[in-house]
Amino acid sequence: MAPFLEALGEGLARQALHPYPLPLSGAGGSDGVGDAEGCALAPALASGRLRLVSGARVRTLAVAPDGRRVEGVEAEIGEQRWLFRGRQVVLAAGAVNSAVILLRSRGAAHPNGLANGSDQVGRNLMKPQLSVILQRASQPNDGRYDRSWGITEFFAGDRNVDYTLGTVQSGGGVLRDSLFAASPPVLSLVARLLPDGALEWLADRSFTWWVMTPVLPDPANRVTLRGQQVHVDYLPNCREAHDRLVYRWLGEIQKVDDDPLTPESRRTIVYPRGEAPLALMGHACGTCRLGSDPATSVVDLRGRCHGIDNLWIADASVFPGCPAVGPGLTVIANALRVASAVVAHG
Repeated sequence: MAPFLEALGEGLARQALHPYPLPLSGAGGSDGVGDAEGCALAPALASGRLRLVSGARVRTLAVAPDGRRVEGVEAEIGEQRWLFRGRQVVLAAGAVNSAVILLRSRGAAHPNGLANGSDQVGRNLMKPQLSVILQRASQPNDGRYDRSWGITEFFAGDRNVDYTLGTVQSGGGVLRDSLFAASPPVLSLVARLLPDGALEWLADRSFTWWVMTPVLPDPANRVTLRGQQVHVDYLPNCREAHDRLVYRWLGEIQKVDDDPLTPESRRTIVYPRGEAPLALMGHACGTCRLGSDPATSVVDLRGRCHGIDNLWIADASVFPGCPAVGPGLTVIANALRVASAVVAHG
């Protein structure tokens, strides 16, 4: 961690907060980064037991006439259509696309979409309420540092409320953190209008913070198909909790800015901030929810689709609730759990 980020964490601790270093990836990996490629994909390819097909766009899952098994995965590669077969099929295309693939795989045995006897496929779409706040740095930095600190002080509530507000994480540098340029309308406008030199100046004189509030599952928030077009209906909830957390965090970083022992930051009149729009589907979850009751869920507690003997789902779409932190490590842990169940199932 860069020295200026360590000093910022110490400044937060002086305000009676408890910042913790963010876990960013799995441990190890051939490249030392610890991402999915280094930790899992590269070793699996090196074993000779895995074939990776790139450039394939999965369209539907081919189902046996009795509707109880998936017989193959239909994909487009270039201008050709391919059918891949396997004893077990694991779907992990993300909360939007996993639901779309199931909905598109409808047939006589599954007229509303594959594994959709509960009418829950595509429903309960969730993504954390996310705002990004810029804090001014008093000394230049390179704008390319990684995320560093997490704060969970307000997860269970605050001084005046006893419901969940959410969590706060320090973002990566402005020139590395894609959320800065791609999501919040106010900040993306700044990023797109500033010439390169001015953007560099802003980047090396700021810290970013992600303020995240979990939302509640709502069946009306859903992914559907209109013909071949994907349609998303989404109305965020828990707005009051998110607004409270944003203003609470603004107050905390102002205290840090006023602390003479934290010269790394500087108080300003305005703290630019913006809220992630609907188009940003990062951290989306919930559209193929897990549960023991086939009438109200899509997959069982092991991750296998209700009523389909060999179809499993191993992404964030199975989450029955919305996390207040990035779900990546939870997705990894659950994928390992599902993998064990697949092996045991044969």
